[in-house]
Amino acid sequence: MKNIKYFLLFATIAVAAFGCKEFVPGDSFSDKDAFIGFPNSTSGTVNESDGKATIAVALSSVSNTITGTATIVIDKDASTAVAGVNYVDPGTITVEFTGGGDPMNNYKTFDIQLVQNGVFTGTTMLVFKIESVTGGVDIGPWSTYTLTISDAEHPLDAISEHIQQNQP
Repeated sequence: MKNIKYFLLFATIAVAAFGCKEFVPGDSFSDKDAFIGFPNSTSGTVNESDGKATIAVALSSVSNTITGTATIVIDKDASTAVAGVNYVDPGTITVEFTGGGDPMNNYKTFDIQLVQNGVFTGTTMLVFKIESVTGGVDIGPWSTYTLTISDAEHPLDAISEHIQQNQP
């Protein structure tokens, strides 16, 4: 049993020592590797009665001095929400990053106005996609964001209203 423990210890050390990538001086993350994406999550949920949804976009860089722009569109083929019924179509969304050394300049938000339509349409999804970026940065790994819009109305609201209107 003691030999097995020593063997496992030696094997672990050997894998750690020989399996790691060799360090190359200057091999690090730099501003050349900067990217724009949706931070924290690739999805979120909002109730249509909230009136709006706020969505964050971030530019990740080392120096916080990079400037750039992200163009965001709604992927209507992937979305089940309907413009004018569930949300107000913002068209193309442009988010501008100003750099300046302040990390907060690399974090921006935009709002989507929701429609409280008084009709049960069910839960819908709105899919945002970073279509392009400028400023020498790349589109990051979190380039798609799905917003789930929960309907404020209940499916039986229309039936109960009809019954109340037709009572003698």
